[in-house]
Amino acid sequence: MTHIEGYAKGMRCRPTSAEHLLVDALRAVRHDCGWKICSQVVLGPYIADVLIPNLKVVVEVDGKSHIGREAYDLHRDAFLRSRGFRVLHIKNEDVWMDLCGALKNIETFAGHGVQRLKTLRKFGPLLGVQN
Repeated sequence: MTHIEGYAKGMRCRPTSAEHLLVDALRAVRHDCGWKICSQVVLGPYIADVLIPNLKVVVEVDGKSHIGREAYDLHRDAFLRSRGFRVLHIKNEDVWMDLCGALKNIETFAGHGVQRLKTLRKFGPLLGVQN
């Protein structure tokens, strides 16, 4: 296991609260959307917070650790885009304050209709999500 793979594994075991909430919510709706959801995935020299591999979509959950790292984020995004990935940034606050809205933004960005998130109405209360 490389250093970056070990670091990613550690991050999977200790996600931020926003990452944990978002990944749990995405996994609750993944079957309706036909998505595979992976968290803290090594892509070249970088680690993606969330990857939907069948759509080549990367979701970055931006919190305090991204402050002052804008240049790094730009380089990472350029690298991922050069490999055919589409990158969406979502702020921690958006996940905490409007999880349904964050999920709809991801779904729209990924290219699927919002109606596929009907499962969220079913599982939302279990996840603490208000519809």
